Amino acid sequence: MSGITTLLNIAKGALAAQQYGLNVTGHNIANVNTPGYSRQNVPHTSAMPYQAGGFLIGNGVEVDQIQRSTDLMLENRLRQSNSDLAGFEEIANYIRILENAFNENTDDSMNQLLSDFWNSWQDLSNNPQGIPERVAVYNAGVRLTEKFDALNAELLNVETEMTQEVEVSITEINNLTVQIADLNKQIVVLETTRSANDLHDKRDVLVTQLAQHIGIRVFPQDNGAYTIVTGNGNTLISGVDAYRLELSGGRVYWEGSAGMMDITDRIEGGKVGGWLDMRDEIVAKYKTDLDELAHGLAWSVNLQHSQGAGLEYFDAQLIGSYAVTNPAADLSLTSTLDFGDKIDFTKNFKMWIKDNTPAAPVSVEIDLSTLATPSLNEFVAAFNVAAGGRVLASVNADNQLQFQPQGTNQFAFGDDGFDDSGFAAALGINTFFQGHDAMTIRVNEVLKDPEYIAAAKLDINGAFGVGDNRNALALTDAQHMPVSIDQWTYIRNQPPTSKTVSTSFDEYYRTMVSSLGVKALSTSRDVEFNQTMVTKIGEQRDSISAVSLDEEMVSLMKYQHAYAVAAKLLTMADEVLEDLVRAK
Repeated sequence: MSGITTLLNIAKGALAAQQYGLNVTGHNIANVNTPGYSRQNVPHTSAMPYQAGGFLIGNGVEVDQIQRSTDLMLENRLRQSNSDLAGFEEIANYIRILENAFNENTDDSMNQLLSDFWNSWQDLSNNPQGIPERVAVYNAGVRLTEKFDALNAELLNVETEMTQEVEVSITEINNLTVQIADLNKQIVVLETTRSANDLHDKRDVLVTQLAQHIGIRVFPQDNGAYTIVTGNGNTLISGVDAYRLELSGGRVYWEGSAGMMDITDRIEGGKVGGWLDMRDEIVAKYKTDLDELAHGLAWSVNLQHSQGAGLEYFDAQLIGSYAVTNPAADLSLTSTLDFGDKIDFTKNFKMWIKDNTPAAPVSVEIDLSTLATPSLNEFVAAFNVAAGGRVLASVNADNQLQFQPQGTNQFAFGDDGFDDSGFAAALGINTFFQGHDAMTIRVNEVLKDPEYIAAAKLDINGAFGVGDNRNALALTDAQHMPVSIDQWTYIRNQPPTSKTVSTSFDEYYRTMVSSLGVKALSTSRDVEFNQTMVTKIGEQRDSISAVSLDEEMVSLMKYQHAYAVAAKLLTMADEVLEDLVRAK
């Protein structure tokens, strides 16, 4: 009887094993379109044989666990490629925005407006007395400064938008890490007795989504849980514990056991890594380079303009457009004055003063090397002594230098033989521009009266030449004159660096635009490469993990036939048992 009972158990086990196979096959077919689903299979193993009559006799089939068809190495490679692709795609999207902003195929491009600005000075040099030409210079300057402001605003908008994107993404990262930690808990509990395959799939889908937000590394644990860290080692998930990220002041902080830690410069990969690369490297570079261009242009034009004269001497109060932070502080410091480092304190400041009498103009020169600090207060005191009350210098409530002619006196600056110190330009006296960067640069409000546009130069006696155009020509030539200007490089985990180049303003800007084009092309290639990698690795992953309906149909027929034969075996064993019972 024991032999018949064993045969019945073998038949029953065979039916159960084939039933498992049919159920799993049906589960695979049902999930053929489920994202992230990994094909499952039922490995059959021979049951432990038993000994009878000196023989080891087979004891049927067993099913130990239902297995997922997956390759951890391929999953990690696919996850990493998806993470890199997400980052490069975000960079590419925002670079296209910058390319549109810096588009040079329009009438209001920066390159065209620079050209219009220089050409307006050329036109003025042809008719230095002409009011229409002076108005054209003023308007060309206004359009140019508005373009600086518009480009700067676009860069700031992109910067702000990316910070907002990072904030939204960090909220999603925190949600995902909590969900993954919860699945870790469920998997650890369930896998003490069985395989939690579907929970593994669900968790892997969430991990892939997490990788698209931020670069991660995944470490499976023996108990089935995942430990997940950022690319540079900050733990996001450890077993059932999730560690939060926070955004404050545009910086990303990781909440560890020792408190909040700034990890902004250590984040790599994913959308967040792409946005931070774009914001803190690419946008930061072009914003700084644009500021350098505005700064250099303002200084060079102002230095030349401050040495010239308009149609007449100044006959009313003139206020400098650049303020000091402290009139008693050293003027050579940029912390005190935007262009303080440009002043040559070994040279002199010079003003010409005249009144309505036929008397020739007289000059007032201040040797800047004799100023002890040197400070604006010291200059004012020295000037007032030298000017003898004909023009009074003072510091107004906004810490700006101002000159006030007394009585019928008038004043002007510079002449043919004067080697300028840059003092007037640094204080914004008789300058074309005010402001010091792309956001603040404007045409000096004094020049709303176009007669003060300095197209001429005084002679060595402080007198005007009729139709003098020498300063306008000098400003026209500034278009082609090489200047020393910095180009910047930003890398997130390093201090920004710069190199000084000698170039014209037009060429500097063209280099900026061309480098943006190079960066766009490089990023486009990175996107294409990672798309190819995602496709190829995805195909390899699918060859192992994806459900093939053709294969499942074969399995379905295989298990169906095996089930039918096992049922036949069970029927046969039952008939034999009945025969034995009847024989008794």
